[in-house]
Amino acid sequence: MNKNKGYSLVELLVGSAVSLIVIAASIAALSSSMSLGNDQLQRDYLTSQLNVIATAMSQEISRAGYCFDCLSSNPFITADPEGNKSSVIIDDLGITDKDYKGSCIRFAYNHDSRSGSTSPHKDDLKGYRLDGDKQVIEIYENRDGSANWKCDRDNGGTYWQDMNYERLDITELTFKRNALTLDGVSNRVQQLEITITAAVSDKPGIKESLTFNVTVWNVDS
Repeated sequence: MNKNKGYSLVELLVGSAVSLIVIAASIAALSSSMSLGNDQLQRDYLTSQLNVIATAMSQEISRAGYCFDCLSSNPFITADPEGNKSSVIIDDLGITDKDYKGSCIRFAYNHDSRSGSTSPHKDDLKGYRLDGDKQVIEIYENRDGSANWKCDRDNGGTYWQDMNYERLDITELTFKRNALTLDGVSNRVQQLEITITAAVSDKPGIKESLTFNVTVWNVDS
């Protein structure tokens, strides 16, 4: 007469060991999957924020020099400290070699399309620059009129405001000017190449660069 036999101690130990191995492998795979998923979310966030910044910059910079119906001359064409004039000023310089790259841009435009403008109001003054120490992009927010509307922090260029969220570290912001001439037209336009490089603050290994072009149709003076 056959009797039912149970598992031996050795069989139980082997079975338990195999189960533990399977469970450990499953936990490791789940942890790895969650980590990869979190990294992808961080990359998506970084990409979306760079696109938001680029869109905002493009919309503003493309209007540089816009005057609506200036009376005699365009007061929104900006002069650098040496008297050179342009619709955009890079690093407080006017017309420069096209290979020059700077980390600050200033410009002005008639933001409310008012008639008969002879000089910019403080709300017409715009700008973007890189604060390399804080790793943020700063935007000029029209405080105290033109007194602080400078790229140089040591020469009155203060009271600029942080533009991007603290979750991003901006490691590069460059503006490169290319002057273009339209075929068959005497007017000259400018094209700017802008590059932004940023990383996620708590995950510096997640890093991305975005390069885009902005065309400024308002001619230099």
